[in-house]
Amino acid sequence: MLDPQLPRELFLAEVVGPIQEVLADAIVAATPGLGPGPARLCVISIVGQLLQVAHRLQRGELAAGWGAELPPLPEMVDQIVRFSAAGVRASARGAR
Repeated sequence: MLDPQLPRELFLAEVVGPIQEVLADAIVAATPGLGPGPARLCVISIVGQLLQVAHRLQRGELAAGWGAELPPLPEMVDQIVRFSAAGVRASARGAR
């Protein structure tokens, strides 16, 4: 996703779309009260967080100093899980 090689439309239709749909369906199934629309927004948020970490880690490997302020990867993943789980639950409650 950071360095696409396929045509954008093909990549979105054949990779991104199906993965987002499966993830949204899984979140709906695991979260009582969460509808498909809010679930899709949750997926976008989770993927965005993961891409940000991947990008920062890649930059840290390429340029000295970029990764110095980053916590260890397991700590970042734990934070994304806690933050995202809370966001999904709040979305199911209709929090604004």
